[in-house]
Amino acid sequence: TFQNRQSIFSKKSRKNLENQIALKEQQNKQLLLQLNSNSISNSNSNSNSNLNTNLINSLDSEIVIKKRALLQDNKIINFLKQFSIRIEAFGEISQPDKALQVFKKVGQLNLPYNSYIYNSLINVFLKTKRFDEADQFFEQMQKQFYEESQPNEQTYAILIDAHLNENNFTKVVHYIEKLQKSKLIIDSTLCNTLIKFYLKVNNIEQAIETFEWLMNDNQTISMTNFDTFFNTIINAQYFEKAISIVRNLIEINFFVKGFHYRNLINGLCCYQNPYLALEVLKLAQKSSITIDIAMLNEIIDCFVNKLQQYDQAFELYSNLSQYQLKPNEN
Repeated sequence: TFQNRQSIFSKKSRKNLENQIALKEQQNKQLLLQLNSNSISNSNSNSNSNLNTNLINSLDSEIVIKKRALLQDNKIINFLKQFSIRIEAFGEISQPDKALQVFKKVGQLNLPYNSYIYNSLINVFLKTKRFDEADQFFEQMQKQFYEESQPNEQTYAILIDAHLNENNFTKVVHYIEKLQKSKLIIDSTLCNTLIKFYLKVNNIEQAIETFEWLMNDNQTISMTNFDTFFNTIINAQYFEKAISIVRNLIEINFFVKGFHYRNLINGLCCYQNPYLALEVLKLAQKSSITIDIAMLNEIIDCFVNKLQQYDQAFELYSNLSQYQLKPNEN
């Protein structure tokens, strides 16, 4: 039978317990070395030797007790994971009431509720459009004393994303404000969700700022999010910022696809900036992207028909071979 051991269930307390075990084991090792040294030299009295032996036995007992406590906690965590899986399974078949029954069973077994259990249930309510109940359990989480039972990054991500999909911007802002007041460090999942929100409400600059934080912190970038984000900033004519982002992404080995370069070149040429388009072409080459004739034709067309800079157009036409391309009918 598992007892409610939430006082040592938090990450901080568990880490402290692991440190205590390591310290006790180190003390034990030092005393054992000292005891062996004394036995060989016979320099200490029997009373000191007995004292050291007693200390070692005492430390052994403490280590065993603390290791048992840690093992008990690991069992509880694994047990709670099974409950989370069952809750999520009922969510997949749209049975939130049965998911709630599983959630209540955790309390009946005198097990501690943690963030993962709460998040699983909240996600079920969100998927089945029972938003009020999701909000209620979020409020319940906030009232929990222990850190491991309070809202975490995933909690905010699933709530913000669900309300965003419903276009309920009031609720999205509500949870963003609560997030800002919390001490949480925004992770990649949450960051990608915030970018999605800022794009949806046309706050391009905030979306760029959030993306740059994500990129500079080497967090995971959602490719689906990036496609939307990149096309949006191109359409909004943030060309220099787009080029800067591409440069930084190359540095962190994020694969910018060929169509991203193509879209950026098209956008630059559309707004009569073929010189920046040539810079983008060089970046594409640096990333080993296959340069196609359509990219070159777009830039040549811009020089000829929009800027009437025929010399520049002819120079680019003459250098097609360096891209291993031949001119086509266009």
